[in-house]
Amino acid sequence: MSDIYLHARLGVNPRMTTCPICRKASGIVLLGTRNYYDICCDCGVKVYGGITERGPCPQCGCKHGRDRTYLSDDERQINAPMICSECEGHMKTRIALIMAEQVKGGTRILGPMVWIKEEAWKEIASGPEVEQSLKMRAAYLSLELWDKLGLPHEAPGTPDEK
Repeated sequence: MSDIYLHARLGVNPRMTTCPICRKASGIVLLGTRNYYDICCDCGVKVYGGITERGPCPQCGCKHGRDRTYLSDDERQINAPMICSECEGHMKTRIALIMAEQVKGGTRILGPMVWIKEEAWKEIASGPEVEQSLKMRAAYLSLELWDKLGLPHEAPGTPDEK
Protein backbone atom coordinates (compact mmCIF):
# COMPACT_ATOMS: atom_id res chain seq x y z
CA MET A 1 0.00 0.00 0.00
CA SER A 2 1.36 3.41 -0.93
CA ASP A 3 1.35 6.48 1.30
CA ILE A 4 -1.58 8.88 1.06
CA TYR A 5 -0.81 12.58 1.25
CA LEU A 6 -3.86 14.39 2.59
CA HIS A 7 -5.58 16.87 0.34
CA ALA A 8 -5.80 20.33 1.97
CA ARG A 9 -9.61 20.44 1.78
CA LEU A 10 -10.72 16.88 0.96
CA GLY A 11 -8.46 14.89 3.31
CA VAL A 12 -8.07 11.32 2.00
CA ASN A 13 -10.20 12.41 -1.00
CA PRO A 14 -12.36 9.26 -1.36
CA ARG A 15 -13.95 8.49 -4.74
CA MET A 16 -16.49 5.79 -5.53
CA THR A 17 -15.23 3.60 -8.36
CA THR A 18 -17.43 1.94 -10.95
CA CYS A 19 -16.79 -1.17 -13.00
CA PRO A 20 -15.69 -0.04 -16.48
CA ILE A 21 -17.81 -2.80 -18.03
CA CYS A 22 -21.22 -2.74 -16.30
CA ARG A 23 -20.90 0.67 -14.56
CA LYS A 24 -21.95 -0.72 -11.14
CA ALA A 25 -20.15 0.45 -7.99
CA SER A 26 -17.00 -1.63 -7.52
CA GLY A 27 -15.10 0.01 -4.66
CA ILE A 28 -13.49 3.12 -3.26
CA VAL A 29 -10.17 4.73 -4.09
CA LEU A 30 -8.41 7.17 -1.76
CA LEU A 31 -6.59 9.76 -3.88
CA GLY A 32 -5.39 12.28 -1.30
CA THR A 33 -3.42 14.91 -3.23
CA ARG A 34 -3.16 12.64 -6.32
CA ASN A 35 -6.34 14.11 -7.76
CA TYR A 36 -5.68 13.06 -11.38
CA TYR A 37 -5.42 10.15 -13.78
CA ASP A 38 -3.05 9.18 -16.59
CA ILE A 39 -4.01 7.32 -19.75
CA CYS A 40 -1.99 4.13 -20.31
CA CYS A 41 0.03 4.38 -23.54
CA ASP A 42 -0.56 0.72 -24.45
CA CYS A 43 -4.18 -0.14 -23.57
CA GLY A 44 -5.75 3.29 -23.01
CA VAL A 45 -7.12 2.60 -19.52
CA LYS A 46 -7.37 5.44 -16.99
CA VAL A 47 -5.04 4.97 -13.99
CA TYR A 48 -6.16 7.15 -11.09
CA GLY A 49 -3.32 8.64 -9.07
CA GLY A 50 -1.02 8.29 -12.07
CA ILE A 51 1.04 5.47 -13.54
CA THR A 52 4.48 6.57 -12.33
CA GLU A 53 3.42 7.13 -8.72
CA ARG A 54 1.35 3.96 -8.39
CA GLY A 55 3.43 1.56 -10.45
CA PRO A 56 2.54 -0.01 -13.79
CA CYS A 57 -0.88 -0.04 -15.44
CA PRO A 58 -3.03 -2.64 -13.63
CA GLN A 59 -4.58 -3.75 -16.95
CA CYS A 60 -1.52 -4.43 -19.14
CA GLY A 61 1.61 -3.71 -17.06
CA CYS A 62 2.73 -0.70 -19.15
CA LYS A 63 4.89 1.78 -17.20
CA HIS A 64 4.19 4.84 -19.38
CA GLY A 65 1.25 7.22 -19.07
CA ARG A 66 0.07 10.18 -21.11
CA ASP A 67 -2.53 12.94 -21.02
CA ARG A 68 -2.57 13.59 -17.26
CA THR A 69 -6.03 14.93 -16.42
CA TYR A 70 -6.93 16.54 -13.12
CA LEU A 71 -10.29 15.77 -11.52
CA SER A 72 -12.66 18.41 -10.24
CA ASP A 73 -13.43 18.28 -6.53
CA ASP A 74 -17.09 17.65 -7.43
CA GLU A 75 -16.36 14.53 -9.51
CA ARG A 76 -17.13 11.96 -6.80
CA GLN A 77 -17.70 8.84 -8.92
CA ILE A 78 -14.93 7.63 -11.21
CA ASN A 79 -14.44 4.80 -13.66
CA ALA A 80 -11.49 2.81 -12.33
CA PRO A 81 -9.78 -0.21 -13.89
CA MET A 82 -11.25 -2.50 -11.21
CA ILE A 83 -13.65 -4.96 -12.83
CA CYS A 84 -16.42 -6.28 -10.58
CA SER A 85 -16.52 -10.01 -9.78
CA GLU A 86 -19.73 -10.52 -11.78
CA CYS A 87 -18.19 -9.14 -14.98
CA GLU A 88 -14.96 -11.02 -14.31
CA GLY A 89 -16.94 -14.28 -14.35
CA HIS A 90 -18.73 -13.42 -17.61
CA MET A 91 -15.46 -12.40 -19.27
CA LYS A 92 -14.20 -15.98 -19.28
CA THR A 93 -16.51 -16.94 -22.17
CA ARG A 94 -18.04 -13.69 -23.38
CA ILE A 95 -17.19 -10.27 -24.80
CA ALA A 96 -18.88 -7.15 -23.42
CA LEU A 97 -20.32 -4.94 -26.16
CA ILE A 98 -20.64 -1.39 -24.87
CA MET A 99 -22.36 1.55 -26.61
CA ALA A 100 -19.79 4.36 -26.50
CA GLU A 101 -18.15 7.22 -28.36
CA GLN A 102 -14.54 8.37 -28.52
CA VAL A 103 -13.94 11.77 -26.91
CA LYS A 104 -10.80 13.69 -26.03
CA GLY A 105 -9.16 11.89 -23.11
CA GLY A 106 -10.85 8.52 -23.57
CA THR A 107 -14.15 6.81 -24.15
CA ARG A 108 -17.56 8.06 -23.04
CA ILE A 109 -20.17 5.38 -22.30
CA LEU A 110 -23.44 6.27 -24.02
CA GLY A 111 -25.75 3.55 -22.89
CA PRO A 112 -26.23 -0.12 -22.19
CA MET A 113 -23.89 -3.07 -22.32
CA VAL A 114 -24.63 -6.61 -23.52
CA TRP A 115 -22.63 -9.81 -23.33
CA ILE A 116 -22.04 -11.89 -26.44
CA LYS A 117 -20.36 -15.28 -26.64
CA GLU A 118 -16.82 -15.09 -27.99
CA GLU A 119 -17.63 -17.38 -30.95
CA ALA A 120 -20.57 -15.18 -32.02
CA TRP A 121 -18.42 -12.03 -31.79
CA LYS A 122 -15.75 -13.61 -34.03
CA GLU A 123 -18.46 -14.38 -36.62
CA ILE A 124 -19.76 -10.81 -36.88
CA ALA A 125 -16.64 -8.72 -36.21
CA SER A 126 -13.64 -8.07 -38.44
CA GLY A 127 -10.55 -5.91 -38.54
CA PRO A 128 -7.70 -5.17 -36.13
CA GLU A 129 -10.13 -4.17 -33.37
CA VAL A 130 -11.25 -7.79 -33.00
CA GLU A 131 -7.91 -8.97 -31.58
CA GLN A 132 -7.87 -6.08 -29.11
CA SER A 133 -11.47 -6.76 -28.04
CA LEU A 134 -10.64 -10.44 -27.50
CA LYS A 135 -7.65 -9.46 -25.36
CA MET A 136 -9.57 -6.81 -23.38
CA ARG A 137 -12.79 -8.91 -23.33
CA ALA A 138 -14.78 -5.80 -24.29
CA ALA A 139 -15.59 -3.80 -27.42
CA TYR A 140 -16.81 -0.21 -27.56
CA LEU A 141 -19.34 0.23 -30.36
CA SER A 142 -20.53 3.51 -31.87
CA LEU A 143 -24.25 4.27 -31.75
CA GLU A 144 -24.41 3.71 -35.51
CA LEU A 145 -22.84 0.24 -35.30
CA TRP A 146 -24.93 -0.58 -32.21
CA ASP A 147 -28.10 0.13 -34.21
CA LYS A 148 -26.84 -1.79 -37.27
CA LEU A 149 -26.42 -4.87 -35.07
CA GLY A 150 -29.95 -4.37 -33.71
CA LEU A 151 -28.80 -4.24 -30.09
CA PRO A 152 -31.22 -2.95 -27.41
CA HIS A 153 -31.07 0.61 -26.10
CA GLU A 154 -32.22 -0.58 -22.69
CA ALA A 155 -29.93 -2.57 -20.39
CA PRO A 156 -30.99 -6.25 -20.57
CA GLY A 157 -29.84 -7.02 -17.01
CA THR A 158 -28.54 -10.58 -17.47
CA PRO A 159 -26.00 -12.04 -19.88
CA ASP A 160 -27.46 -12.88 -23.26
CA GLU A 161 -27.07 -16.46 -24.50
CA LYS A 162 -26.32 -15.42 -28.10
